[in-house]
Amino acid sequence: MLDIVANAPHAHALQRPLRMITGAAPRSPATIERLEELAGAPMRAYGLTEVYGPYTFIPSAVRHAG
Repeated sequence: MLDIVANAPHAHALQRPLRMITGAAPRSPATIERLEELAGAPMRAYGLTEVYGPYTFIPSAVRHAG
């Protein structure tokens, strides 16, 4: 879903940040960069998110640190 939002032809920057959570396979760096331009950085969540709430969140600052 985040890939669709990031690549939509009519996508535009939002006036205030949007909180987004992504799980499963990591998003591509290009998608993450585009989402940062449009709405803020998504957080990655891990821990059987399809069964219950996520167990671990990784803020975007950690992603940039490697």
